[in-house]
Amino acid sequence: MSQQANVAQEMDATPEELILLANCDLDEIIDKNRLLPRIEFHTAVSKIILDTLRQNSKLLHLYNVVASSLFSFCYKFKCQREYRRLAETLHNHYQQLEKAKKNPEMFLNNKIPYPVLLDDPECQKFLLELRKTQIEFAIKMEQWSDAYRTSQIIFTLINKQEKKVVRSHLQTFFTQLSNIFFNSKNYLFHSYALMNQHSIAMKNNALNDEDKALLSGELVFSALAATLNNRLSNFERLSTNYLPKEVRKEFENSQTVTQEILKVAQMLQIKGVPSHASLIQQIFIKNIHTVQGNPHVAVLYKLVEFEESPFKISQQGSEALLKACEIMPNLKKYATNIEKTLAIRILQKCKNFFTTIKFGSLTKMMGFFGDWQKIEGLLYECNRLGLVMTIADHAKQVLTFDQVAQVHENLVNFGDKLRIVFQRVQERNSVDHERIRIFEKIKGELDEEMRRVKDVKETMTTTQQKLNRDREAEMQHWKE
Repeated sequence: MSQQANVAQEMDATPEELILLANCDLDEIIDKNRLLPRIEFHTAVSKIILDTLRQNSKLLHLYNVVASSLFSFCYKFKCQREYRRLAETLHNHYQQLEKAKKNPEMFLNNKIPYPVLLDDPECQKFLLELRKTQIEFAIKMEQWSDAYRTSQIIFTLINKQEKKVVRSHLQTFFTQLSNIFFNSKNYLFHSYALMNQHSIAMKNNALNDEDKALLSGELVFSALAATLNNRLSNFERLSTNYLPKEVRKEFENSQTVTQEILKVAQMLQIKGVPSHASLIQQIFIKNIHTVQGNPHVAVLYKLVEFEESPFKISQQGSEALLKACEIMPNLKKYATNIEKTLAIRILQKCKNFFTTIKFGSLTKMMGFFGDWQKIEGLLYECNRLGLVMTIADHAKQVLTFDQVAQVHENLVNFGDKLRIVFQRVQERNSVDHERIRIFEKIKGELDEEMRRVKDVKETMTTTQQKLNRDREAEMQHWKE
């Protein structure tokens, strides 16, 4: 310790360095200080090599080898900072290629032989190969932000390929994308990525039925684990939760966030606005929730989406979740989120059965979720998001469901159903009007055609009569 103090005095250490010296072994610090300059030298030299190689298409293979070896180095020695620097360098190189494509006049005087062009299939092959390596290392090193940026580049490069080549890339791409969104806690987009992965897998004859069933179960569980619909928003927001409420609304309506959502929707091949409701509807329409070999997935799905009794959800939900995870262990990663979904569903259905409920009764009903302290935290979250509106009376140990909010919600639901009825009536009426319009049009054309036929017939009759008169007059003339 005295040696560390002497070192601190000699180097005139800052408070941060003093904390480091107090909590770390001096030998480790000395070894680290010896190693860091070498690492920085190695990465700096590699960056210079990459900057030199990036502009020549004939050297792209060597460019990929250097970048891949540096990725391996960062992964082996867990150099997170050096990885981020390398990733930023590669992103800058790709952005320069995009600028060159958009503004070719700026690069006309470029004397570099064999320039790298984004429209060149051979260049696309090497660029895509490197980005696939980069996203693999990003996932291994849990650099989710870089993994997402790299996935956008991969999606752009894949769309430049031929259709036959695209199919071979998409399966791996959506698998990696679902992994990125799951670890980034964007569960809604994770489910959409799995939906794309599932649709590709179902057409793949090389996969056996067991693998397809596992993927179906994972898709259903991911959808049940995603954020439920609420009255504030119908889609999961992107990176705006850290903002104050008064700023968040304006930011979410900005062009930047809109474009970001559209980019993700395009990448995930989503039609319309990404929402939990549309995802659940697609699963139901395609009957994906009926998983071969695991009937508990369908039971859980029906409990969450269709069951009205909070008692059945409480009694059967947790049991179905446990049994489904026993059969398919890959579903366990969704268990915590699905337990939360079941707890929210119980609260939502309780308001239809009770005006007030005791804390003890609610704790007993939601025993699988946790103790009262955890349930109270969930109540606060539900009130904040508008999922369930409640008032807690700690003096009487009673929870009251907000009747005003309940009436408001019932009116909104009634209005939605009424709107659907009006739309169907309007569609039906519009169809009938369309049929009448088409019928009248055809009838008018037929009447016009009949009129022409009648006119032609009358003309032919008149002409025939005239010919007969002329013939009779001529015969009479010859007789005389």
